[in-house]
Amino acid sequence: MSSILQTPQTVTTAAIPLPASPVNLADARIRGQWRPSAEQIADWSLDARIVHMFAEIGTPGTVARNGELYAEDDAVDNLYRIESGVIRTCKILNDGRRQIDGFYMAGDIVGLEFGRRHLYCAEAVSRATFRVVRMRTVHAQIETGGDMSCALWEMTARELYRSQQHILLLGRRSAQERVGCFLLAMANRIVGKDVLDTAGAAFDLPMSRQDMADYLGLTIETVSRTFTQLEATGVIALESARTLRLCNRSVLREMNG
Repeated sequence: MSSILQTPQTVTTAAIPLPASPVNLADARIRGQWRPSAEQIADWSLDARIVHMFAEIGTPGTVARNGELYAEDDAVDNLYRIESGVIRTCKILNDGRRQIDGFYMAGDIVGLEFGRRHLYCAEAVSRATFRVVRMRTVHAQIETGGDMSCALWEMTARELYRSQQHILLLGRRSAQERVGCFLLAMANRIVGKDVLDTAGAAFDLPMSRQDMADYLGLTIETVSRTFTQLEATGVIALESARTLRLCNRSVLREMNG
């Protein structure tokens, strides 16, 4: 039984103060707070236009923790833009092991694949909200011209970049390098590089040690042991099972090459 709940879309055109940036403008459109004109959209970045596309033709929905957006071998029918929570894409190998291909957070696009069937399933690490757009709608808009083909190209390029970064991560020799690079990347995504550089803020990892192990090609014992080693050497500080602080980011950057 599907754990996805789709909620009705509501729009209001009442005048309100405009948000500061184009991406925030598009996000305000998602929340039904404001509807932009064609002239305003033309001045937006491609990022903001992608957000607007999902706001304009997408349907809102939620998926419960450990629920599926789609299963392995399902038809590639939809694109999802994550608004909150975390989604993992994964595959069960022939020997029963699970391989996690990626983690998708707010603003990421999930469901874009080369073939007509999904190679991985998409599951919620935590309760997640999203906007979903039918692929046939995307294709129809591409045929009519406009920015849709550019937006799809941008989404494809980002997915390729994400896959390349994962390959580079798995190619690193030591478990400590893999875990260290993963933590630095997650901190940059969750907290933001500028905040980390100025404040060294603590942050919560949304995924479990097992999730990390299955993403990094390690065992959970190795991941746990590596956390202990990084804490003992003062590279990180564990404030709880999932809350940590990066204490020596220069060491982590060296691991990242």
